[in-house]
Amino acid sequence: MNSSVKLAIIGDPVDGSLSPAIHNAAFSSLGIGLQYGAVRVPAARLVGLFPQLRERYLGLNVTRPLKESVLSLCNEVSSVAARAGSVNTIVF
Repeated sequence: MNSSVKLAIIGDPVDGSLSPAIHNAAFSSLGIGLQYGAVRVPAARLVGLFPQLRERYLGLNVTRPLKESVLSLCNEVSSVAARAGSVNTIVF
């Protein structure tokens, strides 16, 4: 993945996600110097990969099956996410 990528969607699968195309088009049209990528993270590897994701990215969007699992890895969780028992967006 390109080293300029600073935001990503994580999950398994993510290869069909439209998020990178949508976000990158928005960033480009607004002149924002960020890129958005997709990172396949199997549920069984989430805990081991999370520290690397934290160091590499400014933030993440989370898709199934990781929305519930990632909750315990976050330093802070909004009251809405806590009530829902799942996380959609992570800001590092």
